[in-house]
Amino acid sequence: QGRAEPRQMILVAGKEWHVHCFVCATCGCSLIDAECLEVDGKMYCKHDSLAALGRVCAACHTAIEEAQCAVAEGRRFHTRCFVCAKC
Repeated sequence: QGRAEPRQMILVAGKEWHVHCFVCATCGCSLIDAECLEVDGKMYCKHDSLAALGRVCAACHTAIEEAQCAVAEGRRFHTRCFVCAKC
């Protein structure tokens, strides 16, 4: 009988992962050779880590990747999305 091949493992953030299991907790994309971040014990791609950290625009509901953003009444906005609601 043949033996099962050992699965490839990687070490990231002090934890061992099967290569096929090392994916973003939100979108499921592979994090191999990608920028990623651990938030509350889960791994995220760069884009989804911003949402996990609460950096989502209150107007357009997409991640705020820019260093600067507007904050009003405890909500974050892209600077381009922070506009007057009246005019």
